[in-house]
Amino acid sequence: MKAVHRTKTAVIVALALICLSLTVLWPGWSDELKAASGYNYHNVRGVFREKDLFLSVLSNPKVIDFDLGKSGTYVNGTLSGREFSSQGVTIVQEDGHRLNLVNPGGIPIVEEAGDPLNGVFTIIDCAENFVSSDPYAISSSYEGPSTCERYECSMRFCRNLSDNIRFDFSPKVKAAGVFIGSNDPSSHPYQLDLGIKVRFLDSAGKVIYSESFYPNGKIFIGIVSSVPISALRVIQGPIDDRGITFDDLIFEK
Repeated sequence: MKAVHRTKTAVIVALALICLSLTVLWPGWSDELKAASGYNYHNVRGVFREKDLFLSVLSNPKVIDFDLGKSGTYVNGTLSGREFSSQGVTIVQEDGHRLNLVNPGGIPIVEEAGDPLNGVFTIIDCAENFVSSDPYAISSSYEGPSTCERYECSMRFCRNLSDNIRFDFSPKVKAAGVFIGSNDPSSHPYQLDLGIKVRFLDSAGKVIYSESFYPNGKIFIGIVSSVPISALRVIQGPIDDRGITFDDLIFEK
C-alpha cells in the first residue's frame, strides 16, 4: 500500500511540475490552466465553424478583412491595433509584440513533414491555410523584424514571438468570430488541450465559450451569445511551432 501511495504522490507532483512549466514558458497560459475546470455554456445560442454559415445568421455584421493594403491605412506593413476602433474593435497584442500585415501568396509549399526519409511530404497551401480573404492577414510571428532569418511559406518567421491576440469590442457585441490560419503538420491528436485556445469573454472577463484547436490547418470559430461579448481572446498553445495568422474578424452588435 505504501508503494501505491508513493506512486500516486509522484504522479501528482509530476503533473504539478508540468503545469508550472507551462505557466513559466508560455505567457498567458496560467489563465488557461486556472480556468480549465469547465464552463457553463447556457448563454451560447449558436457555435459556428464555417464563416459563410455564420454570416448567414447575422443581419448587419461588420467584417474586418485587413485587405486595404500596405499603403495609406497601415504604416510600414504594421498595425497599432487602433485602426478599427471607430468600427467598434481594438486589437491588443497581449505580449507587446508588433502586429504585422502578412501576405503568404498562393503558391503551395512542400514541407518536410510526415516521413520525408521515405519520400512522404506534406504539401501546405499557404494562401488557403493562412488567409480567409485574399490577400492579407495579420500576425506577430510572421513578417517580424529583419533579424528573423527563418522562413515559412515564403514569409519571414520568428518562432520566439507569440501570437496571443485579444480583440476588444466597444460597444459589446452579441456575435463574434474570427479566422485563424496555421500550418504546423507536426501536431499530435492527443495534444489538443495544448493547442490554439479561443475564448469569448464577457465584461467581467468570465468565459462565455472556449474551444481548443490543433494548429495544423485553417480554423474558423464564431458564436452568437445572449450575454454581450466584450472580447475575443486567442492563445497560441505550447505545441504550435510555426505561428498563426488572423483574418476576417466578424462581429455584430
